[in-house]
Amino acid sequence: MKEKVIVEELNRMYNDVADELNISDSVYESAKRSYEELGEYLSNHIKYEVDVYPQGSMSIGTTIKPVSDKDDYDLDAVCQIDSSFEEASTLKNIVGDVLKKSKRYSILLDKEGKRCWTLNYKSKNFHLDVLPATPYEIHTTRVRITNKDLKTNTYEFRLSDPKGYAEWFLNKQRKVHDNLLAEYREQYKDSVESLKEYKVRTPLQKTVQLLKRHRDIKYKDASDKRKKEKPISIIITTLVAKMYTGEENIYQLLRKFVCDYKKYIDVDSEGNFVISNPVNPQENFADKWKEYPERKDAFFKWVESAKKELIDNNFLKTEGRIEQANYLKTIFGDSTITNVYFNNTNRYKDGKTKCINHDSLATLSNHPTDMEVKKHTFYGIKISKKKKELGRAIQ
Repeated sequence: MKEKVIVEELNRMYNDVADELNISDSVYESAKRSYEELGEYLSNHIKYEVDVYPQGSMSIGTTIKPVSDKDDYDLDAVCQIDSSFEEASTLKNIVGDVLKKSKRYSILLDKEGKRCWTLNYKSKNFHLDVLPATPYEIHTTRVRITNKDLKTNTYEFRLSDPKGYAEWFLNKQRKVHDNLLAEYREQYKDSVESLKEYKVRTPLQKTVQLLKRHRDIKYKDASDKRKKEKPISIIITTLVAKMYTGEENIYQLLRKFVCDYKKYIDVDSEGNFVISNPVNPQENFADKWKEYPERKDAFFKWVESAKKELIDNNFLKTEGRIEQANYLKTIFGDSTITNVYFNNTNRYKDGKTKCINHDSLATLSNHPTDMEVKKHTFYGIKISKKKKELGRAIQ
């Protein structure tokens, strides 16, 4: 099989999987309302000016569904208070005290975390980590956040820049995103459906989503000790974004990541690995690797497993569509792949295999073998006439 055809086939599947992994419309809209309502409540009950905004995956469009339907989406918000504070504990407790006194939010509030106050929206299928912050410098997006030592019960300020990081990430894909958005708007110009610009996502965002899900499946049944070694999302996201040029499709960027990631990891004079925060070079996202070398080893081992399963021994080396689906289930999860095939029935069939229906997928086993596949014509990122789900961050 010609290499171009293989790339097309792999890219098509990985694009469909990423679309299935993306945050659902209902959770997105519910989360958006929750951000707005929380911001309004805190503004009305804190005497300083308050700005509540999303951070992390919600701010850059890389949120993924939980592995299990029993799990919640993990969402993040910053509660930025426009005032100066001498003590980190004061800032942290201003937010916490208001939430504790609220009839509405007190029943959602979890125990205090190291940096955040967590609101558990069980009925909405997500929890929201609220990070108190205060401006660090005038005319910059940098903020001071609080960190609590749970052993000594003491607080300290630390520097962060969630807005700056989101801007850096989104700028890495700006041209590609704007082109996709223009296509999306053209598609909807005569439609009675509302235009949802947050659904537009680039190969960069989708690649990050796929890698995060691959990691989550790898650690799904791990012991508590091993789960502490789980590669953190900020390292994955930063490395993929640093190497993205805007020219790669999803498959090409996945391959670039697993083959070239070490080129984007520095080593300091003492031999320690450094993955710098692009908007705060003094911050090393891999700083814990020195204290916990098993986390470094786990990261390298995970990347090698991603290379093997997504690139070297990818699903196209398994014979038959049902066997391919079973192989993909071991990588991305049962329900994800079931839904991909169910929602794209006409795509995933060939001259030898009938369409895989929902019932047959539900009863598949997991025994991959080797194969050759039929050629198709899909290549790159495409917005279909059926308005396939795309996605982007709340901004």
